Amino acid sequence: MNRLSSTLIALLVVASGALTAGCTGESNVPQNSLLTGATAMDGEAMARSVRVATTAACAQTYGLAVDATKLKASYLRYETRQGVARAQIGAIENWYDAAYEAATARCPANDGADVKADLLRYQAEYFTPRTPPPDPPFNVKTVWDMQD
Repeated sequence: MNRLSSTLIALLVVASGALTAGCTGESNVPQNSLLTGATAMDGEAMARSVRVATTAACAQTYGLAVDATKLKASYLRYETRQGVARAQIGAIENWYDAAYEAATARCPANDGADVKADLLRYQAEYFTPRTPPPDPPFNVKTVWDMQD
């Protein structure tokens, strides 16, 4: 799945939590700040949970074979093995659930191949983000072609 759609879904999840907090006085989205003791590791885990949940939801939308509960359990085991505290595992699970619900109806129509590739990685319990492709080598001729 491309990074733009993942980022947009993550922002929708956060925004919906913020709106809920404004209306009810409570927030169902875990807080992630210096005041609550969250670290950069927690932020990475939260972002990873949104990516995995979005992929699971979109895979089901595209009709790919996925056991969403098994994938979620596998992902939470991965985070536990990474040394995330038990209290944070609960917060990560809440983020996962919120992202899954938000992504169920918001999957872009043109990302099926990316979703399938990510799903296969996640089913193999490989949850680290994909590395972007390397930049092409510098070519002086193409620089001047873009100037037109």
